[in-house]
Amino acid sequence: MDPSSLLPEVVDTAGSQHGILTSQDAADLLGSRSVLAGYVRRGQLYRIGRGVYVLPDVWNEATPGRRKWLQAVGTGRREADAGGGGALSHGSAALLWGLPLLSLPRSTHLTRSGTNSRKHVSELIVHTSALDGEVATESGVPVTSIARTAVDCAAASSFTQALMVGDAALRLLLGKAGERLGRDRELPTDRIEEIRLHLLTRLEERRLRGRVTARKAIAAANPLSGSAAESRARAAFISLKLPAPTLQMKISTRMGVCYPDFAFRSLGVLVEVDGLVKLADPYSGSAVEALRRERQRENALTEAGWEVLRLSWQDLGDRDAVGRRIMAAHTRARGRGIAGRDSRVAQ
Repeated sequence: MDPSSLLPEVVDTAGSQHGILTSQDAADLLGSRSVLAGYVRRGQLYRIGRGVYVLPDVWNEATPGRRKWLQAVGTGRREADAGGGGALSHGSAALLWGLPLLSLPRSTHLTRSGTNSRKHVSELIVHTSALDGEVATESGVPVTSIARTAVDCAAASSFTQALMVGDAALRLLLGKAGERLGRDRELPTDRIEEIRLHLLTRLEERRLRGRVTARKAIAAANPLSGSAAESRARAAFISLKLPAPTLQMKISTRMGVCYPDFAFRSLGVLVEVDGLVKLADPYSGSAVEALRRERQRENALTEAGWEVLRLSWQDLGDRDAVGRRIMAAHTRARGRGIAGRDSRVAQ
């Protein structure tokens, strides 16, 4: 064996596990801690947590979010190897399910069955709470279910974060019906209310500390909110006590049917979030062409009788300014004599 190169078995095993090795994997493959220590010392494996290692190329190419994902999956594998039970939870589970987070969790979260408690051990936060069978397998590790994760995150965060997770969780829990929302915009209202009731029931049964905020967010959750930015915008609208907008409303224009993010019908204002400039036009691949198409679409919506306002992720950080801009757009709409004319909705 050439000690300066990784064994093929090590590369193959890590490659089948998202680039991750646990200390148990290393013991099975190498039989010697000194060989593992040598790999780490020479930078052929990176230690990313207690008993968790990753291939350098995988780590170096990963975004900050992906690195947190790797640490969470590695910790989940390590805990499973040790037979400690439990499941990744809270923000760590949100990462695995693809639920949006305003900020990345500093530590990996794990929940084990037992009486409610929480303790911080090294890079791991261990919650003790009845899991009640709300455990699934994702990316090869035990993780709290989507519904359980949504409730945990909603009760442990701000209203904005809770709404972001609630919107995304609703969409995921709708399954194939949720995937079709982007195409036909038809809401399976009975199923949505069934899911919402389940989330609210579990929230109340578990008597979580942040359940007042979580209850408000779950009640307001809407699967038509198709991105973290749109959810963050809706949280701002609710905080500002603006009229409730219609999401993805069908509007006929000279360019065809459009589905803007938010339509404030009584104000005569459309709000688009995070959609001003795409990285590339889907047809030509050109950012310039993408900008041109967005301008044409905005002009068509304006001609159809709306005042159009665009908000970026950065804009949403100042809610008062968002409110002022929406009301200024409403003033412009009134000046054009178009505010409150709901006949612009396509039939």
